[in-house]
Amino acid sequence: EDEREVAEMGEGREKAFAEIEKRLACDEHDRDRYKHKTGQFDNGLRMALRRFQRKHKIYEYANFSRETMEMLGKPPIETNFLAFERVLTERVVAATALPAGGFAQRALVPVAQAHPIPDELPADVAAATHVTYQTAWFALHRLTDVAPDDTVVVHGAAGGLGTACVRLAVTAGARVIATAHGDAKTARARALGADIALDTAALATTDGDGPDALVEALRDAVGPDGARIVLDPVGGELFEASTRCVAFEGTIVVLGAASGTYAPARTNHLLVKNYAVSGLHWGAYRARRPDLCRQAQAEIVELWRTGGLVDDISRRGPLADLPALLDDLIDRRIVGKAVLEPRR
Repeated sequence: EDEREVAEMGEGREKAFAEIEKRLACDEHDRDRYKHKTGQFDNGLRMALRRFQRKHKIYEYANFSRETMEMLGKPPIETNFLAFERVLTERVVAATALPAGGFAQRALVPVAQAHPIPDELPADVAAATHVTYQTAWFALHRLTDVAPDDTVVVHGAAGGLGTACVRLAVTAGARVIATAHGDAKTARARALGADIALDTAALATTDGDGPDALVEALRDAVGPDGARIVLDPVGGELFEASTRCVAFEGTIVVLGAASGTYAPARTNHLLVKNYAVSGLHWGAYRARRPDLCRQAQAEIVELWRTGGLVDDISRRGPLADLPALLDDLIDRRIVGKAVLEPRR
């Protein structure tokens, strides 16, 4: 019954939209005269559209043609992205509208931030890769411009964001140096395509006044020219180590502080060594540049189609498993991503 109602609503809307478009096809001279001299055409049309929206519960203008949108002074269709009925009938992936959460069978999602996904893309894979791969995309294709043969360091390479960074760097043709905590996680980083994986648990901390083992290992791995790009979702001592292996005119992208410590950036060191530090907050792009989020998501779906996106879900569970999964996440026992399946 729900499907039939949606279909009937869609058919009625198509007819109504066609009628409005037909009425708009008046003589251009008359349209300009009404619009610029009296404004009555514009005002009358807007009132008619509001009545139409209320009747048919339409909250977006995406069904109108570009010419209609321009005449109404609205953004082009691409910035509206989805009409209400498309959200009812298409498979989409989205981050929830904060402060509403996502640990539920139903979630509140802004319509303009819902991204359609193909039927063949599994829902758990889409959910697990949506934010992490978009963040990695912005880091490598927006804040930096990764190119084949670039040396890219990825810290926390076995975590959800780290795995996405490794995969996108590998598919871009970069040489990837990964760091991770423990044998299992370094093995996972190598399986994802990293050329070298360094075990931070096995490397000693600072030894006296000399460079510590982690810095030495990173310097040996990146080579004499250093790393052109460093992606750091961990922070703490790994950020400090990054400043000592980054290349001339290289960039360190700060993606978070999983270590619990946001390390300070020493501006005198940036000045002398000629490198940049850039912060990346994915939510800011969602709010300010949703067009780029759509571009990123489209490229991620294409990457999945061509085999570049790896299913890195190591744990799945029903809602009842949420406390245990969060504990494992906090204690760093999760490799890759954990996904809740509320309908299990």
